[in-house]
Amino acid sequence: MHFRGSTNIDSVKSAIGLWRTCASASGITQCFNFPSTCLDELPEALPTCHKILVARAFVTIACIISPLSALCLILCAVISTDSNRIVITISKLLPFVSLVAGIIGVAVGIVFVTSSPLPYSFKLSDAAFLGITAVVVNMIGAILALCVR
Repeated sequence: MHFRGSTNIDSVKSAIGLWRTCASASGITQCFNFPSTCLDELPEALPTCHKILVARAFVTIACIISPLSALCLILCAVISTDSNRIVITISKLLPFVSLVAGIIGVAVGIVFVTSSPLPYSFKLSDAAFLGITAVVVNMIGAILALCVR
C-alpha cells in the first residue's frame, strides 16, 4: 500500500510514497527508493524519515494481522470451539490490533505526504483513500468480531 501524493510544478510531475518517490518530465521518469534506515539522514530530515518508517511498520503490521484475524474468525465459525476460549479470544482481539495498527499507519502516512518539508505541497492520491477505506472495512470487521460466540 502506498500513501502517494502527487503534484505538478512547471510540467514536472512528482509522486511521493512510503517506499519510493518519482519525478516525470518530458516523458522521462526517475524513481528513487527511500532508505530502510534513518542512520544516514541529516538531522533536519530525521523527523520525515521517522514518519516514513513508522507508517511503513504500522501499515505492514495491519496488512499481516488482518488476514490472520479473518482466518481465526473463519475457524471459529467453521469449527466448534466451545471448549477452546483462547481461539475465541484471539479471534476477537486480532481485529482490534489490526484496526489500531491500520489507523496509526494510515494517519502517519497521510501526515507524511501532506506535511512534506519540500517547498511545494502534495495532494493525496487514490492510494491514500484506499488506505482509509481499508481502515473502515477493518473497523467493520472488528465490530463484527464481537458478535462471535
